[in-house]
Parts: sequence; C-alpha cells; structure tokens
Amino acid sequence: MEPFPLLNFYFESFKYFFRKSDIIMKKLYTNILKHLDQIINETADHIHDFIDSPSAFTRKRKLDAFTLIKTTLNMQGNSRYTVPI
Repeated sequence: MEPFPLLNFYFESFKYFFRKSDIIMKKLYTNILKHLDQIINETADHIHDFIDSPSAFTRKRKLDAFTLIKTTLNMQGNSRYTVPI
C-alpha cells in the first residue's frame, strides 16, 4: 500500500490538468497568431485606405506592406519599454 494514496491521486490529477491546459493554450496561441496574420493581410491588401500619400507603396519594394507591419509589430514586442495597449 502506498504511504500517501490521496496525495498521489492529487498529483496525478494536477499533471493531467496541466497537460490538458498546455494543449489548449498552444491551440489558442496558434489561433490568435493565425487571426493576427489575417488582420495584417487584410490591412496590407487595403493599405491605401490607411495612408496619406497616394504614391506610398506603389512601386515594388524590398518590404511589402505585410512584411513591414509584421516587422514593426515584432520590433515593438521585443522592446524593453513597451506600453500595454
């Protein structure tokens, strides 16, 4: 007989719960990133609705609007002095 059967039961229950919650959080994280990419893609497709200069983003550049927005967001996320939105 185990010395602490109830403690072992709780430990196994917590392990199961955290394993399941980890899977759920990974799926949620993936869904959020996919949704963010969709929003950025739609914004990049309609970039002329958001800019003042009609000549901006008219010629082929090294960074298209999608890459520019993603890079800017990534740089903001890695900043030491980010302000929560």
